[in-house]
Amino acid sequence: HALLAPLEAPLYLVPSNREDNSVLREAFAERTYLPEQGKFLHYAVEGHAFRLIAIDSMRAGERMGVFCPARAAWLDDALAAQPERPTLLFIHHPPFDIGDYYAGGYRRADEAAALGDVVGAMRSQDLLCGHVHRLTETAWSGTSARVMASIAADVRMDNDGADEAPVYLLHEVSEENGLSSRTREVFG
Repeated sequence: HALLAPLEAPLYLVPSNREDNSVLREAFAERTYLPEQGKFLHYAVEGHAFRLIAIDSMRAGERMGVFCPARAAWLDDALAAQPERPTLLFIHHPPFDIGDYYAGGYRRADEAAALGDVVGAMRSQDLLCGHVHRLTETAWSGTSARVMASIAADVRMDNDGADEAPVYLLHEVSEENGLSSRTREVFG
C-alpha cells in the first residue's frame, strides 16, 4: 500500500489468486470503487472515456480462474446497463491457453467458454489479464486480449524467460485510438 500511495495515475486493483478479499478491502478502503461487502470484488468505473469493468476470478485456495454463474450474471447486468459504451474488461486469470506455458487456466472449461460468450458480445475490443507472468497479446472471442508480464523474472519453465528483464505495462485509452499499451522495464 505504501509503495502505491505516491502514484499520480489512476490505480484500479483486480484481485489475484494470492489475495484475500477482506484484507484487500481493508487495506484499500479509500478506493471507493471497491465494493464494501459481498463475496466478490467486481466493480465498474464510469468516469473515463471507456468504462472499466473488473471481474474477480479468484476463489480462496484455487490457483486457477473461476467464472461461475453468479459472476456471469453480474457481468451480464453490468454490460447490459450500457451496451453501446466502449468497455475495458479486467480479469486476473486469462481464459485462454498461452502455448504450452499456460494451458487450462480455468479448472472448468465451460466457465472459460461462458466468459468467452459474454466477452464476445460486448462492444469493447480489449481484455486485460494477469496471472501468467508472460507478456502476451492475442485475439480471443472477438476481442484483443493482453496479458501483463511480471515485475519479477519468471524462472518456472526451465530457462525459458529467466533472462528476461522484469517489465510492466502502461495503458492509455482514448476515444480516437482505443487502448494503447507500452512496455517498460522495471530497472530500465
